[in-house]
Amino acid sequence: MREFKRKQKFEDAITCAEMKQKMHFALNQEIDLITLADLAEIALEQDQNQVAIRFSEKGIENTMPLHAGRVRFYSILIRAHYALENYKDAERFFQ
Repeated sequence: MREFKRKQKFEDAITCAEMKQKMHFALNQEIDLITLADLAEIALEQDQNQVAIRFSEKGIENTMPLHAGRVRFYSILIRAHYALENYKDAERFFQ
């Protein structure tokens, strides 16, 4: 997936990440949060800010409140809201 992303082949990267998500869930019965964050970042890079927000919110819902992995999702949420010029929503995640 990272190779596709590096080569700017975002559609292939998304397909790869989605397959990885499905395999991880089938084997472990839980969401792969790292891949979910990767999907959110790919969506953000493609200016699909609403999709990035949706993936990030799903990631936050599936992590413990003080888990360090939440920081990546909050960062994506802030950037996506700023890109949409939702400054009030973006600033809400700084608190």
